[in-house]
Amino acid sequence: MLLEKSLILLQLLSIFIFIFLTNRRTNFTGRYFSPYHWFVFFIIFWFIVPQIISVFPPYSLVGLGFLGEDTRKDMIVYGQISIFLFLFSLSIAYVFFRSVLSKNVPTEQVFNASFLTKKDLHILYWLFLIGVLCIFKLGVTFQSIEGMRSQLVKSFEGKLLTAIAFWANFSFSVLLAYFVVKKKYNRALLLLALFSSAILLTGARGRLLWPLLISFIFLSIYYRKFPIVRISVIGFLMVSILVLLDPLMIAIREGNISDFFEYFRTRDIFSALFLKRNFDSFSNLSLNVYFDAVEHNWIRLFTGARNAFMEQYFPAIYNSGVGFGVTYPGTAFLGLGWLGIVLFGSFFGFVGGFLSLMIERKMTVIQMFSYLTLMPWLCALGGNFVENFDKMIAAIFPGVIWYFFKRVKYR
Repeated sequence: MLLEKSLILLQLLSIFIFIFLTNRRTNFTGRYFSPYHWFVFFIIFWFIVPQIISVFPPYSLVGLGFLGEDTRKDMIVYGQISIFLFLFSLSIAYVFFRSVLSKNVPTEQVFNASFLTKKDLHILYWLFLIGVLCIFKLGVTFQSIEGMRSQLVKSFEGKLLTAIAFWANFSFSVLLAYFVVKKKYNRALLLLALFSSAILLTGARGRLLWPLLISFIFLSIYYRKFPIVRISVIGFLMVSILVLLDPLMIAIREGNISDFFEYFRTRDIFSALFLKRNFDSFSNLSLNVYFDAVEHNWIRLFTGARNAFMEQYFPAIYNSGVGFGVTYPGTAFLGLGWLGIVLFGSFFGFVGGFLSLMIERKMTVIQMFSYLTLMPWLCALGGNFVENFDKMIAAIFPGVIWYFFKRVKYR
């Protein structure tokens, strides 16, 4: 157990050191919401917290309880080493890139109270309306099918509707922040009611919480305040919403409100929220690097590794239409082994360093919201990078549409 604890402390120490280095000579946005902070948040949530839970006997790994305790113990160490290599290479590349290219004094982001013009509002209203209609269409379809939500994107129509649905996510976060700044709380509540009711039909609760979080972050940048107490309260409320959404969505789908109380009363919903949904990334990575049963192929860095991973370790589940996250370091390992983890980590460090240069210069509202929308997708280290790249593009594409129509002159 001493080795496992030491590896956890080593990762945390590395994070603290590099956060100190990245927070030097930056602006407010870089001090609290830099790309490195985003990466660290996801590493802690998806990989370090599961480590803390798993190091104690019987060395639990989510979904791998059928393996012996000694095997799981060794797997944990392999997983910890791989995460440390990914984290350290990412951090070194990030700090190096910034130190080489960041020559100018960072500029504070300043947005006035009317950061949206009348033309901006018209564009965002249309984006929101079209996107919400697509979400409602997806929700109605989801209510009529049996199985996982992933079935919605099996057809071309489903893929197209899902891509356009991101327009609502993006415009919602912008409009909500604007209404709060202008103190138009009735409009903010109406916007929230329309968006949340559409999202609940699809069961994609993250599509509701991330736009809310993005609005909150923008407001923090707008007022240049980072209130720890308020953030803690909002974080607790968001976790509570996550906890309640599962039974609520079951009740809506089944059309029986009693299902909500039954689920809430008989299930360990916090355990279902965390252990079954979010903490399997460390398990999948540990399984991957410990058994090393898949032949490495560098082409997977560009084509994705989910198929190889699932077909090797979970073929029956994959045949049912469900796929797990290989994780970013897991993808790199299936591509080039341990060297791939270092190279992939360095790549994301350079990408993060480049983005950090952007937020240290004056950004437009479009650029800021595009950046905030991009980061949860780019830093989703527990998922599948290549396989989700199209979703990443779709998520920030509304910013491109906004910019294009903003430049077009019309009567």
